[in-house]
Amino acid sequence: LPPTCFVILCFRFSKMNSSRADILPNSTLYIKNLNDKLKIPELKTNLYMLFSQFGQVIEVHASKGKSMRGQAFVVYDDITSATNAMRSLKDLPFMDKELKIQYAKDKSDYHARLDGSWDPRNIKERADRRKGIVKDENTHAAKKQKVTQNDQMAEVVEIQMNDAPIDEEGANKTLFVENLPPEISEKDLINAFKKYPGYVEIRYTPERNVAFVEYDNERSSGNALRGLNNFRIAAAYPMKISYAKKG
Repeated sequence: LPPTCFVILCFRFSKMNSSRADILPNSTLYIKNLNDKLKIPELKTNLYMLFSQFGQVIEVHASKGKSMRGQAFVVYDDITSATNAMRSLKDLPFMDKELKIQYAKDKSDYHARLDGSWDPRNIKERADRRKGIVKDENTHAAKKQKVTQNDQMAEVVEIQMNDAPIDEEGANKTLFVENLPPEISEKDLINAFKKYPGYVEIRYTPERNVAFVEYDNERSSGNALRGLNNFRIAAAYPMKISYAKKG
């Protein structure tokens, strides 16, 4: 290459790496490419259920504002959980689209208050930048109290998502999955179920829109059942999961 072209290429590469390096690891994740046809409460509930399997989710921010359509923020209690979620869920099919995830540029109010760096004067600036995503928590409780509130939220979400009781007496290491969207691929299903430890294999029958998913023990299959029952890989198709009948 001519020297001029080489310099230009080096400059572009350096600029690209610099822009990536500007975003440091954060306990808050920025998610985009979400299905903007969903109602905000439904979107937040499904995001909470999906991301909480990797750690304690403090809160999920989403807005119906025009400039923030298809985007959300998920706040974790720690950076390790956020990193594991980002690595595991990146490009996962979710509500007819693939999740695009990266660390958020800003620290959440929750963590800023905990480490003493929170400044109320920054609220308007960040609110303008996020177009209404950040909310001012006027009565921020101590971390222990916040954790308790989060546990209560998890119980409410679990009731909303898993309205059908799970028959633990019929526990089986193999799950029966139905109500799958016709356009789903076996790869999409594998990506969803292999996130749970103990995954062995999947047997997919596309002509019936059902599948059998096998784990190495009943505890693992139970975790997957509770985590993914009613999970929407496609917006109009909440998965119906039960233990496969033995024998």
